Amino acid sequence: MESTDDGWALEGTLHVPSHCLAPVVEWIQFMRFSSVIICEGERFEKSGYSNRYRIAAANGPLLLTIPVVGGRAVRKPVAEVSVCYEHDWRRQHVRSWKAAYGKSPFFLYYGDELIAELCSGEKNLAVLNRKLLLCCLRLLDLKINLTFSNEPLPKAKVNEPIMVRPYRQVFATRFGFLSNMSIIDLLFNMGPDAVTYLFRQ
Repeated sequence: MESTDDGWALEGTLHVPSHCLAPVVEWIQFMRFSSVIICEGERFEKSGYSNRYRIAAANGPLLLTIPVVGGRAVRKPVAEVSVCYEHDWRRQHVRSWKAAYGKSPFFLYYGDELIAELCSGEKNLAVLNRKLLLCCLRLLDLKINLTFSNEPLPKAKVNEPIMVRPYRQVFATRFGFLSNMSIIDLLFNMGPDAVTYLFRQ
């Protein structure tokens, strides 16, 4: 094991699939490993998070989906999956972001850059996920040992479940704390303090 400057013990290498704006729990895992490999060769799962992410909206958890060419019939690695632009899903996502986070403390500071990446017109799903991930790292000013692979996930032991501690959310008084939200929920609500939050989990 390696150690951080703060004395935290880090495990070895974490392999994860290519996820779109991955949930906070996955980012907590990033902090616990000395290196992270995004396996873009993992097969696309229609019920997975390669093209879906969850935000805390005014009416509760909202699952947003990026449509892909071939739809639910896709049976190939995420690296080979194409984003579908037949319908204007980008407008729906941006409207949902603004409705959910327009009154959050840090949407004004981070929203435009993330929206620009989301709406870039990138055709490849894995590349779009990669751009969004790198944008989040840049906005968080967070550096991790990160690589991208065309290989599928290796067989590995199942990590123990992680309990996500509550952090402030826009609609917490209405629903209480909503766990398993996308990293953008933490970013827009906590801003620079998001990094400290991730490390202290």
